[in-house]
Amino acid sequence: MKLCPKCKRQFEESVVFCAFDGSRLVTSDNQDDLVGRLIDYKYQITERIARGGTGSVYAGIHLQLKMPIAIKIMHRETTTDITSIERFRREAYATMQIRHPNAIAVMDFGVTPDNLVYVVMERLQGRSLRDRLREVKQLSLVEANEIMQQVCAAMAVAHKRKIIHRDLKPENIFLHEDDGSTVVKVLDFGIAKFAAEQGEEMMELTRQGFVVGTPYYMSPEQCYGKAVDQRADIYSLGIVLYEMLAGRVPFTGRSHTAVAVKQAREKPRPLTEFRRDIPNIINRVVMHALEKVPDQRPTTVEEFAQELQSAMKAITDTEFRKVFLEASEQDLEAAVLLATDPTSSAKPLSLLKSSQPPATTQPRNEASSEQITATTTQINDEAMESTVVSQDDLPSTVITEDDYSQQDSQMLEENWQESFMQISKESQMLLQIIVSDLENKQPVDKIFLGELKNAIDTLRSSIYRLQKSTCLL
Repeated sequence: MKLCPKCKRQFEESVVFCAFDGSRLVTSDNQDDLVGRLIDYKYQITERIARGGTGSVYAGIHLQLKMPIAIKIMHRETTTDITSIERFRREAYATMQIRHPNAIAVMDFGVTPDNLVYVVMERLQGRSLRDRLREVKQLSLVEANEIMQQVCAAMAVAHKRKIIHRDLKPENIFLHEDDGSTVVKVLDFGIAKFAAEQGEEMMELTRQGFVVGTPYYMSPEQCYGKAVDQRADIYSLGIVLYEMLAGRVPFTGRSHTAVAVKQAREKPRPLTEFRRDIPNIINRVVMHALEKVPDQRPTTVEEFAQELQSAMKAITDTEFRKVFLEASEQDLEAAVLLATDPTSSAKPLSLLKSSQPPATTQPRNEASSEQITATTTQINDEAMESTVVSQDDLPSTVITEDDYSQQDSQMLEENWQESFMQISKESQMLLQIIVSDLENKQPVDKIFLGELKNAIDTLRSSIYRLQKSTCLL
């Protein structure tokens, strides 16, 4: 970096003279003279993390609290602009008003005696959504939904505080790694709009008719310079969701003006043109958020989040039914083997030897049924003598023989196959989903893991009850 000896502004190495006073630049002994500086007698700057158009972000330490922090400091050349300083202050004010786990936390704002304007924030570890998209380009439906749900949670609080972000984009969405889990954080409320409340003056620094935001993610009303409300943020979130799934934004152009014109006039191409695995119901949710007329979009960000969540549930239910109906009996038999606790000495398949399926049950595939019967018989012959139900496998509630009458046992014998097959199919479906996530190097959904555990517990309980019934017979 080069430094102007007169005005102390910093410039790139290729610049020779100061653009403000014409002085010849000199090479700075320190690449950044703020590194190592103590601000307000408590914030120690350790290194620069990033540099932007209006300021730089530094890593630091709160000396009294021994806590890592991030400090955003305005460039010296912009500190003479009252509007820039007020935007900087307003970013801190807006973020402190939200106070939500999915919005970055701001702890302090101040101006030093030598006119350094700074904001102190929580230190984040991880990467931005933009970096994530550079890595994989297209996200899975599950990951995209998880990110969007957390962003919507933060924006719901912001909108209740009458704060409109107006610049939601992947660069302003951060994936913070916290104790092995990912927490989404919404950043940069620097151009946020504070909607007027009754009896209060509008806290705006931009005039109506003045365009603010990033054209690729701006709503049509923003492109026209019209007044905006929370539905402008919903449109921007629709663009972000579109990009996460399609791997590209819906509108591009040679200039920002060309992009803004497309945002205001053209209809986005369906997501299914870029990914065949995107269900139509997801495409409808995204297109609803991208309606040109604000009144035709979801009214609130909570409504948008609920539409997306409902669509995801519908997809999961549909996949469950599809796998359930298409699964062969061999698949179900394999699912039972995989679902059995490998540390347990119990061998559930051995119980099949002493029970016969009802005469009214017709196998869907005769060859497959014969093969399963032969396989089961072979396994039973080898394992019957060593079959033991361990104490860990027993339910917490003790069941006595008196609880089972002869009629109860007969009913269990007649209905065991239907219950056993249903649980097996559920386990097989859940295993397929989890294995698919692992093969695609995607995080395993905790809900599916919980459902699989419940299915296995139910399966083991049914096996115990069946064994008890068989012994009583």
